[in-house]
Amino acid sequence: LVAGLDPGIDPGAPLAGSFAAHPGARIDGFTIVGASTGGGIVVNGYAEGLSISNNRVTANNGTYNGGIRVGHPTLIAEVGDDLVYTDAMNDGVRIHHNHIAKNGGLGGAGGGISLHTGADGYAVQKNWVCGNFTPGDGGGIGHLGLSDGGLIEDNYVIFNESFAQGTPQAGGGIFVGGQTPLVLGGVTPGAGSVTIDANVIRGNLAGA
Repeated sequence: LVAGLDPGIDPGAPLAGSFAAHPGARIDGFTIVGASTGGGIVVNGYAEGLSISNNRVTANNGTYNGGIRVGHPTLIAEVGDDLVYTDAMNDGVRIHHNHIAKNGGLGGAGGGISLHTGADGYAVQKNWVCGNFTPGDGGGIGHLGLSDGGLIEDNYVIFNESFAQGTPQAGGGIFVGGQTPLVLGGVTPGAGSVTIDANVIRGNLAGA
């Protein structure tokens, strides 16, 4: 997938909004097995309106997520005198009708599906999310950072696990949370509004 280039700035710089100019990009109908570093599907940035559908994503491993990751949990930008988490410009991403099983992440949030800052208006619908693992939060699905207007609906989230020895864990099935403040004494930017509706969430573990 190519996000587009802005010839007036930098030949290697993605052009914000270029997916919006050509909507309908899809990752559809693949079987993805055995990834060892990035996870099965990684959507880094500027992927507005992307659809990830009808894929079988199984037995993959990644640094921040093993299955499907949208955005990045640690990118920080300097705006004026402030540090902020980078908006990945992944608005309107839809993840639906995927089989996401037996994947493992090494950190971040979400062993099966991860959504990070700048995925406003995402929809995660009708997925089978089973048997995924993370030592972070959210064994099945993790929403970490500010992404407003998210929808997690009509998924099977079963037998996933978040576990790390010696640290508290949250969300064996689904986790939604804001990022850590970037300055001492500051407040989190929050998670935004998220609707979680009509999911089967069963047999998950959050342990430490």
